[in-house]
Amino acid sequence: MTDIGMIEAMEKAADYIVESGHFGKGRFFVSPGCHCTLGAYALGLGARFDEDGLMNFGDENAEASRRRDLWNVGWLELNRSVKSYGFGAVQSMNDEPETTAEQMAGVLRETAARLRGDADD
Repeated sequence: MTDIGMIEAMEKAADYIVESGHFGKGRFFVSPGCHCTLGAYALGLGARFDEDGLMNFGDENAEASRRRDLWNVGWLELNRSVKSYGFGAVQSMNDEPETTAEQMAGVLRETAARLRGDADD
């Protein structure tokens, strides 16, 4: 069974990156308020980023550990959605010059729908 928090975080991330100026390429944290697809997904899970772009889920406790685990599983699931790009697929697709925020939001929403069980396979 998939954790509903992961699905909700993907949907939040999709909404976030299509807002003007919030879609980034390259590192998780490109500039204040600008995140790549995986960084936006981490934000949806409650992560924060420092000035060097390092992701942090808070104090070392069970909840922080659970959120890190959800991020890892979500990363794998997002890669499954764009597997034609090979290993690290979601990062590769995100960073293609022609890729838009709307396309990556579509990947996030498609993955959330698949995990929820309401996607066409």
